[in-house]
Amino acid sequence: MNHAIRREPAFRCDDDRYRFLDHVQAATEACGTTVASLCLMWNHFHLLVHSAEGTLAETMHRVSSGFTRQYNKVHGYTGPLFRSRYTSVPVNDDEQLLVTSRYIHRNPLELGLRIDTYPWSNYRDFLEHGRAPNDSARLILELVGGPQAYRRFVESPFPSDEFDISDGRNEVRAAPRATPSLATFGRAIRTAMTNEGAPDDQGTRAALLILLAVDGEGWTHRQVAAALGLRSEAASRARSKRARQRLVRDERFARLFSAAASDLRDSIAAWPMRSRHRCQAP
Repeated sequence: MNHAIRREPAFRCDDDRYRFLDHVQAATEACGTTVASLCLMWNHFHLLVHSAEGTLAETMHRVSSGFTRQYNKVHGYTGPLFRSRYTSVPVNDDEQLLVTSRYIHRNPLELGLRIDTYPWSNYRDFLEHGRAPNDSARLILELVGGPQAYRRFVESPFPSDEFDISDGRNEVRAAPRATPSLATFGRAIRTAMTNEGAPDDQGTRAALLILLAVDGEGWTHRQVAAALGLRSEAASRARSKRARQRLVRDERFARLFSAAASDLRDSIAAWPMRSRHRCQAP
């Protein structure tokens, strides 16, 4: 797995997702690896990879470097897209194999989406006879007892599950820093909307603010609700879920979020400099 840097979208549109999957296919074919389970989220991806020839590192290098070059060319960026080297965890036995595949296919619940209709995982392939993408995926189905047994395994609740199958909920995050203020969020959002030529839509501004506060700065939903005058923490949670769904489905909204987050980072970076100037006032 790997995450995009600075909490930015790893995939800004469906074409990005198709391009990423093309790089995965080309890399696995070149390196003799297979991908059993996969899921692409808005700012990260998960792959369950079988590498009989010990070529995992080469596979992931081809995927990450190839996709990043194409991504930068298409969107006019430079530099790295992902945080660092991919994270990998070895799968040591059949039980871990099943649990890992289950975890990957349940990821869309983080966005409050149905996993059996989510288009950017291969969960549906597991549920339909004859569509398992390769021998590694078929092994998972054989271990669990077939497509229907796999569906029960994935969708039945475990005590340790973070998200419910019918009502995915966002995790509660750490308390926010004292700054930035709501006014600082607002300035970053207005700048992004002006630069993108986006209409001044109150719903879009609110969605961007909640994402910047919760995902970007670690605000809890209780604190967001209090700051925005929402009825409850649940109201903030529901708005955040809808905003995350827009990041997946709405390319323009994803661009606005990325631009606002970038402007916010620039503002935060400038604060120590302004503080030094105040201290040096005559």
